[in-house]
Parts: sequence; structure tokens; C-alpha cells
Amino acid sequence: MTAASATDTTFTLSNVAGAKQWGAEAELSGIVTLGNGRLNYNLSAATQDGRFDDGSTIIVTGQLVDISGGRVNRARDLTLNLSSFYSHQLWDGVDLVVGGSLRAERGGYENATGGTTHVSGRKLENFTIIDARISLKSKAWQLSAFGKNLTDKTYIIQNVNGNNYYNERARYGVELSFKFGGEQ
Repeated sequence: MTAASATDTTFTLSNVAGAKQWGAEAELSGIVTLGNGRLNYNLSAATQDGRFDDGSTIIVTGQLVDISGGRVNRARDLTLNLSSFYSHQLWDGVDLVVGGSLRAERGGYENATGGTTHVSGRKLENFTIIDARISLKSKAWQLSAFGKNLTDKTYIIQNVNGNNYYNERARYGVELSFKFGGEQ
């Protein structure tokens, strides 16, 4: 999607001649008994790449731009996710659950001109987000304190026509939830 010209700010969606995209991902997860509790963990990693075929062109501010051989937009060099939660029974029917997660993304380009010599190419921002949660949990209710984006990392998630859109800032809170309709 791009503006048709510098004076006409309507957007034009155009298809390219073609592209090839590839990637790989791996995941490791499990449950380990630790003392009187158990640790659930999940680790995943992925990488993506891709190139536009010869003859691929787009319109950028009214000008035809050749993106042949350029890198496919929004394909990340590395996406890493790690989450872990430890659950321990405090008393009959009530567990303490403590855990968190880390998500990191590296590399890539936001738009189709990234990886070419065109000046409009924009790299995606690298970021790492850390979340945490502690809960008291039963079959009927759960009380939790949480923090999301604990390091308060701010990054651009999208740019549309020069307008930046950012991720959610750090957020902290307490939740109380109930289950109705019998035991789950």
C-alpha cells in the first residue's frame, strides 16, 4: 500500500510480480517437577527471509520503484519466545503460580523497499518485551498481580503514510476472576 503521488495522499495497493519466502522454527517445551511443585516451560525460535522476484515493482510517492531482489517486508531475522510458570500447592485446592515471558524480535524491514537502494526503506525496530505474573488460583477463582512490558520498551509497530504507531507501554495491575457454572 502506498500513496499514488506526493500530492494525492490516497493509497494504492499493488501486487508484485512474485516473491519467494522461506523460514524455519523450532520449539522446546516440557514440565519438570521441582520440589512440591512443577515448572512448565516453552522456548521457541524462528527465522524468516524472502526476496521479491525479478520484475517486481511498486509505486512510491508517484514513482515506479524496482524492488527486484529486495527483501520481503516484515520477515524477521529472529523471533524468540520464552515462557515459564512454576505452580506450587499452598493448601488444599489453592495453588501459587509464578511466571513470566520474554519475547524478542530482531532484523527485517517494514516496507517493500527495505533491502533496496531506495531511500524509503525502513528497518523494523529490534525489541525485547518482558512480562510477569503471580497468582493464587483455585478451581473457582483466581487472584493475580501482573506486569506487562516491564522494561517499558517503546518501539514502532507500524508506519502508515509517515504516521508511527507504537506498542503498548508498561502496564501493571491486579485481576480477580471467578468461574461460574460448576467446577472446571
